[in-house]
Amino acid sequence: MRIILTLLFLTLLTLTSPAQSTLPKNVVKLSFDGFFFGRYQASYERVIGKYTSVQLTLGGIVDLSKSENTTGSVFNNENRTTGFVASPEFRVYLSEFTNTDVPSGFYFGTSVRYRNVNTFEAREDEFSAYEFNEHERNIGLGLVAGVQYVTSFGLGFDAYIGPDFRYSFMDSETSEISKIENIPAFLQSSSSILQETLPFAGINISYAF
Repeated sequence: MRIILTLLFLTLLTLTSPAQSTLPKNVVKLSFDGFFFGRYQASYERVIGKYTSVQLTLGGIVDLSKSENTTGSVFNNENRTTGFVASPEFRVYLSEFTNTDVPSGFYFGTSVRYRNVNTFEAREDEFSAYEFNEHERNIGLGLVAGVQYVTSFGLGFDAYIGPDFRYSFMDSETSEISKIENIPAFLQSSSSILQETLPFAGINISYAF
């Protein structure tokens, strides 16, 4: 969240500065679709050539819910997902950058993605108390195709789609304690490695300067 506020502050400073005659080489972005799914991401893109750029995306994952129902059989229910994501990316645009169109147009890119997420679930009723903890770490290679549009004022959007080839390392632990006498507690833990290919897509609101 601090990273997002810092990028917003830098954007405001840029908006109040005099117009530049030189070629814009930087773009800051905020994830638009991620806010609906508890993902808060900010990106910084830097032009390094006539057709190429590099980008770094950092973000947090926060999804919290808790409910209490003293009238029913379940009187405590909690779900919590937290984590972070980091992804450097290299892009190649199909058209050369110009003073009025930087950096915009159709592009292809590749990225390395790292994601670290913790999931916690708890449920309690008059008979038992249940808890589930899971730690997921995955690293993958993403291929992306997209389009970025930048207006003469610097505002624009970045929409993209592509596959993500990843390895996921999962550690989980499940425990259940019975409140009825003479029934032992249940405890189970597991570890696994998954190889999967998943699609991803998104849209960012951007500002070039």
